[in-house]
Amino acid sequence: MKRLILSLIVGIFALAVAGGGAYYWNQQSLYVQTDNAQVKADLVPITAMAVGKLKEWSVNTGDSIQQNGLLGKEEVHTPVTVPTPDEKATLSSSIVDITSPISGVVLKSNVVPGQVVTPGQPIAMIADLSKAYVLAYIDESDIHDVEIGKEVDIYLDADPNKVWKGTVSEIGKSAGNTLSSGASSTLTKKKDNKEVQRVPVKITFNDLSGTQMKLGLNATVKIHK
Repeated sequence: MKRLILSLIVGIFALAVAGGGAYYWNQQSLYVQTDNAQVKADLVPITAMAVGKLKEWSVNTGDSIQQNGLLGKEEVHTPVTVPTPDEKATLSSSIVDITSPISGVVLKSNVVPGQVVTPGQPIAMIADLSKAYVLAYIDESDIHDVEIGKEVDIYLDADPNKVWKGTVSEIGKSAGNTLSSGASSTLTKKKDNKEVQRVPVKITFNDLSGTQMKLGLNATVKIHK
């Protein structure tokens, strides 16, 4: 009787191992998979065009803004006469509107009314979250199985039970050994002691309507072969 029970246990264990191996092989044959991925968006910096003082600044971090929407007003002084050694230049004062070049969400607001700003100084950062995407880093040994237009299953760590559908839209032209903060992988080396290189792959969400995606979320992607 004990021998029979032992045989059953061994048999069940063998089936479990075989089943796990079959599942792993099936996943490997159907998908290129990685958890070295994060949600990103193209960031648009807002900068001052000239030296001046902010008269108004009407947005805060998290605010939504429309394209050409007013962010604030800057008072700018420009010389209208050439100064002489004994005189100061006469200045003309004007109010310049600071507007958003895109529709999106204010991710950073770095200034307050009354602050002096200078050309090129970043005063805000805006992103169109409706065009968020996933940037995944694929091991160099797997990149040959990735093609533009391939279907992708996306799982976000924040909601792992939901499957988002996406499409490979860009494949990087250069490789590195980048790891996202949530990746379970570690920097590995090949037999020749070289670090494994990874190619960035941009994956576009097929449908984000009604969703304001949060940037920086960790993701796992399965790219269909």
